Amino acid sequence: HHHRSSITIMDKRDIAIEVKNVSFKYHTANVLQDIHMTVPKRCIYALLGPSGSGKTTLLRLMLGRIKNEHGTIEIFGNNKPGHYNRVIGYMPQSQALSPELTIGETFDYFASLYQLSETKYSQISDNLKRIFCLPDDEQVVSTLSGGQQKALSLALVFLHSPKLVFLDEPTVGTDPVLGDQIWTFLRKNSDNGLTVIIVTHYIQEASLADRIGMMRGGRMIEEGMPKTLYNKYQETNLETIFIHICTQKPTENEIKDKVENTQRKLSSFLPYKRNSIANNTNTNNHLLVVPNYIRRKSSTIDENQLNVKLNTKSLLWLLFILVRRNIYQFFQSKFISVMVFSPTFCTLLMCIIFKVDMIRLNTAVFNQDVGRHYSQEFQNHVKNFSLYHINYIQFDSLDEAVDQVRKGHATAAIWFQSNFSSALIKRALAAVNADSYNHNDDADDDSAEYDNENDEEDPMTISNRTLMASTIKLFADNANAIIARPLLDLFTFGTWELYNQVFRDEGQVAIASPVVVKEVVYADNIIHADFLLPGYMIGFLYLALVTITSQLLIMERNDGFFDRAIVAGAKHSLMFFSHFIANLLFAFFQILLMFLIGFAWYKMNNFGSYLLMFFLVLLQSASAIMTGLLISATCEVNFSAFFIALSVTLSQLFTSGAFFPIVSFDPVIKFFLSITPIAMPVESLRNVMLRGWNLDRFHVLHGLLANVGTTIVFGLVALYFFKRKS
Repeated sequence: HHHRSSITIMDKRDIAIEVKNVSFKYHTANVLQDIHMTVPKRCIYALLGPSGSGKTTLLRLMLGRIKNEHGTIEIFGNNKPGHYNRVIGYMPQSQALSPELTIGETFDYFASLYQLSETKYSQISDNLKRIFCLPDDEQVVSTLSGGQQKALSLALVFLHSPKLVFLDEPTVGTDPVLGDQIWTFLRKNSDNGLTVIIVTHYIQEASLADRIGMMRGGRMIEEGMPKTLYNKYQETNLETIFIHICTQKPTENEIKDKVENTQRKLSSFLPYKRNSIANNTNTNNHLLVVPNYIRRKSSTIDENQLNVKLNTKSLLWLLFILVRRNIYQFFQSKFISVMVFSPTFCTLLMCIIFKVDMIRLNTAVFNQDVGRHYSQEFQNHVKNFSLYHINYIQFDSLDEAVDQVRKGHATAAIWFQSNFSSALIKRALAAVNADSYNHNDDADDDSAEYDNENDEEDPMTISNRTLMASTIKLFADNANAIIARPLLDLFTFGTWELYNQVFRDEGQVAIASPVVVKEVVYADNIIHADFLLPGYMIGFLYLALVTITSQLLIMERNDGFFDRAIVAGAKHSLMFFSHFIANLLFAFFQILLMFLIGFAWYKMNNFGSYLLMFFLVLLQSASAIMTGLLISATCEVNFSAFFIALSVTLSQLFTSGAFFPIVSFDPVIKFFLSITPIAMPVESLRNVMLRGWNLDRFHVLHGLLANVGTTIVFGLVALYFFKRKS
């Protein structure tokens, strides 16, 4: 080929890309300033500049990945960037591959996006795999060498026979042989109608192109064919020219005039061929073979290619591939894999700790009772009651017993004074006569002891000394109020039983309790663990799922595979719901494991429908996933998303009734806490499990509706922000 010396105005039909007056700001920083650029068809155009000069930003503007707010960008005559993306091949700077997929799955994924027929796909993929010397389809991408991954990434660019190709740093990290093969392949295809845009910071690589645009500091400082630039600056290499232009420090207007003059005087374009490539006859490699499907005589675009809709079969297949990829990613991330299984582990831990027949409480005893008949009876009566087992430890002095409480070795200490049993009999018999408590105050010292021989008081009356001797002295540790209060109630109840024992022994009629449990309406014979289980299941699932999903969309946006798929025609909603489905599948198996541990293994009480309970927890999981995806969609940094997720979850776990009842809260606070995403579902699940209620009860239905509502609302908002920020 030779370059015509005559200068003519280029026909619009010969231009693939035309950029005019494009500027772009990120926050307050000027990333691009008044860019002008023209790319003829059938041309290899190198966008040359150092890192940070705005090359990739300009490329993303041309692809419509960033909204253009100033100036115009025309692709094949259309001024809406992104309109022709289905006939554009795009290779981001990174390999832009999903390491979890196989080579075959990667090809299948993009073939489905491009809606290639099975016949065409089979022909094209076989040719590309042969040309780029790719291994078997079953080989996982992560096991490929760097060169093989680069070859696969480049092969995907040509899968749908594109008219225009964008390659961002295609030879970075490759060996010289592969780099030379890539350029040979591009040159052969350019001869047959393909237009190529290469973004690079390698001057030597840019010199191989037919046309070069030099960028620095967000400006296009020069544009033209290498030969033209050599003649213009009287230099023999681009590096000297680039340094010369930069050291001149031209003004903005000079740069603008220089570029515009170059564009107005473009020759009818015939590609300039670098001799080292065009005359290379020694390279014996498959890359030199150009398949028939790439050969084209015309760059005409079939508009039908742009309006291809994904059919249901393709959509489901794409979703299946993405869900599989997401699941593989879970297992490859140590943090996520730990969080995924944490709800099951926490449920198991809860069952081990709380699923006990008795809660063991140590109580120190100093017993001075002569004969110790009723003091021992009291300890026998108050030994096993409901959840509690009292373990009595005997000591020889009051100080020793109380010291056990002070050291935290005992929950309480009790003291039986001498003649406790005798005084208790007298007190019990005197209690039959209501007037017996009108007595002489002959002693009120609580350390006084009852002396049976010297006391001549009326047997139907009692003195303060008798009262003191028959009173059990309790030294309690209230630091653990949850245990201390039931222990006091337990001792009070035990005293009632002890009185009745005295009455029976003395031939008196025992006093019946004024309170009789006629019927246990709900949850007979439950233990503390039964109350906690619904809150634990929902609480820890919510914590794990929100924390995991709060990271996913941020990682997705930063992934070159995502960027490439969007350019290829994938919808944001497809990516979004693939994460939702993958996490819901994990939640399904987590719930199954938690139910097996809680109900099959540890035999927790359940009075309701297992199916309804499972469904309620699964809906809660869906709500949690959408909450996490909403956080992920609105945040840009993983660190901030993680702490927002923790704040959202932990603040609810301890205020929603998951672990502690909220009935004692202030009514206003209780109302606001009761409508949180955890509170109503916990109440609903507890009502099904412990009360046996069904969906015909509002306090079961409201938890279901809350989950459905938050799932839909949070999902729509998250999808909106995901699209906007991507």
